[in-house]
Amino acid sequence: MASTRSDSRTPSGKGKGPKPYHKANWDWENTRIYLELVVKEIDAGNRPHMSINPNGYRSLAKTYEAATRLTHSMKQLKNRYNQLKAEWRAWLKLMDSHRGPTGIGFAQETGLINASDEWWATIEKVDKECCKFKTKRLDHEELMQCVFTGAAATGKNK
Repeated sequence: MASTRSDSRTPSGKGKGPKPYHKANWDWENTRIYLELVVKEIDAGNRPHMSINPNGYRSLAKTYEAATRLTHSMKQLKNRYNQLKAEWRAWLKLMDSHRGPTGIGFAQETGLINASDEWWATIEKVDKECCKFKTKRLDHEELMQCVFTGAAATGKNK
């Protein structure tokens, strides 16, 4: 008997029964929507410390589903928050670096850091997360700043 699989999947579930969750597709638009909704949760007081509280994630899941018609678990939403936070930390590290050594610059028009391959090799040894920005710009920089400023430890003040 051939099995058919829909676009959604079900968790190994606890609770009142399995609820179908969609596979997380964090394209540019879905990430923008997600970050805008996170800003609303922060404004509503659902990030009392460094991360969103369970009530905030429940609310975020509902509003994200309403906006995108995609159902995601709290774990999927938390994972995305942590991924974006890691990107933000790496970006801040690079932005501090480009102000330091001579010969490293930032191209406003492309959003990329201009540096030699040797400089990037050194950065890769320190933090591999930074290397993605050799060929990719940080998407949604303004929203990321709103969400993660004050919530991401950069190690800058060690």
